Amino acid sequence: FMSRLARRIPGIGVSERGYVTFLNKLRFDVMNNIYEGWVRSGKQVSDADLASLARFINAATGRGSLGKVGQRWAPALNAAFFSPRLQISRFEAPLELVRGTPLVRKQVARDLAAFVGTGVGILSLLKLGLGDQASVETDPRSSDFGKLRVGNSRVEFWGSYQPLARYTAQLIMGQRKDARSRIVEQRRGGTIGRFLRSKLSPGAGLATDFVTGKTFLGEEFGEPRQRFGRTVPGPAATLIDNFVPLFVEDLIAAVEQEGLRGGLMTAPGFFGAGVQTYPPPKPPAGSWTPGLKPR
Repeated sequence: FMSRLARRIPGIGVSERGYVTFLNKLRFDVMNNIYEGWVRSGKQVSDADLASLARFINAATGRGSLGKVGQRWAPALNAAFFSPRLQISRFEAPLELVRGTPLVRKQVARDLAAFVGTGVGILSLLKLGLGDQASVETDPRSSDFGKLRVGNSRVEFWGSYQPLARYTAQLIMGQRKDARSRIVEQRRGGTIGRFLRSKLSPGAGLATDFVTGKTFLGEEFGEPRQRFGRTVPGPAATLIDNFVPLFVEDLIAAVEQEGLRGGLMTAPGFFGAGVQTYPPPKPPAGSWTPGLKPR
């Protein structure tokens, strides 16, 4: 909530303190464990090593640094963007491979390799276990890149790194892969603008939708839209998009489209994984599917 008044709601203040305390203890325990491992192996640990390690652990757990200038503008950044510290941390964590001390650079390389390797291993095992029922997109130009797809549900656990990898590939190649698996040419300015728009806060995103007349997904702002399997008026759809928790939206959509399997596929979303369920786009009027006789 963008207000301290929210803490007066029963349970909100307690939840916030519990969450912050847990994360701070987790960061300290991780740092202490690494430090003790260094000492046991006979490594000489300097203050610079500890400072670099602390910086990496903060960034790896989503607590990036905005710098002196950014900190001054923190309230404005929080109002305009969704969790600016988290977004900047996605750049800062791998940056320690360059600016960290030699001792920390080895630790960063090991952790990042384990992160990527574990993710690829899990996707491979799931793909083998589910067989033809599942697919994994390997084209970095696609929004489904690095996601496990079963039916109309997609699951990914790369955090905020997946969009960065995808938009970087689209920016370099000047192309993107749309929902119909077509390669579409895209201006680099449009890629950057779409990336920035995807990081807007709910309030700023709503204002942008109102000004442009279209939502981020390309739907007409204010027009009736499909939500929860039925057509709802534009204002109601806007309220749903901005106030209903994403996990609840995804769970309802998955159950409506996929039944029990969809509900089970959505379960990882409760623990922080990204889960989305949506049907393939309808072909434009007058088009036909290869292999079928056009009408």
